[in-house]
Amino acid sequence: MVRPADIPDPKMLVKLWLHECSRVFHDRLIDDNDRSWWWGMCGRLTKKNFGIDWEESFKTIIFCDFIDKPMDGSPSIYREAPPMAKVQEVMVEFMMGYNVEFNKEDDLVFFEDAVLHLSRLTRVLRQPRGNALLVGVGGSGRQSLVRMAAFMADQKCFQIAVTRGYGMVEFRDDLKKALLDAGCDDKPMVFLMNDTQIAKEQFLEDINNVLNTGEVPNLIQNEDMERIMSTVSLKVKALGKQETRD
Repeated sequence: MVRPADIPDPKMLVKLWLHECSRVFHDRLIDDNDRSWWWGMCGRLTKKNFGIDWEESFKTIIFCDFIDKPMDGSPSIYREAPPMAKVQEVMVEFMMGYNVEFNKEDDLVFFEDAVLHLSRLTRVLRQPRGNALLVGVGGSGRQSLVRMAAFMADQKCFQIAVTRGYGMVEFRDDLKKALLDAGCDDKPMVFLMNDTQIAKEQFLEDINNVLNTGEVPNLIQNEDMERIMSTVSLKVKALGKQETRD
């Protein structure tokens, strides 16, 4: 995700290594003792293998691509973020833009943990089929941060609306709409779902299929295939590939 030109020295490479390893392993730890063990191990490895002394600031390293987003639509640069105060200013600007675009009055407080969580979410969303399970008490701002991360990543946030009588048929219709909009219309999409919306356990089976294989058995019907074929045929021709229903 990083260009070689954005890693000017060995210390920056170590920071990137620590950040990416921590996102993969540390963010899954739920116990303070395990987290302390993790940082202790990282400190020993950075000294042993790279000759770099451990710094407490390594725990809050942020690599992101939303600080200086290009206005011409070119890919954003994934690099180390500036000091925390600057990151907070940028996030406040994004929140103001979000409120204007969606006619909201959100007033989020970007304290350090919120900044770290939001930067982690934007990292997840910039990866193909990126997904995350957010664990926390109700009212802690998980959904608000997801919506903000989607806005910062220029992705549409789609969420089901569970009403009386909402069942598998309605859920699959919503899921199909999200997948078709993302695939046929080439719209980056965030599918947001919280635990209170799991009206039936079968919902989780379909979500599991999307995460594992990218598709749900028997979800796409023949009439949907016609839309898919007509939409992607031009892109297939541009790539010089043969048009088939597969």
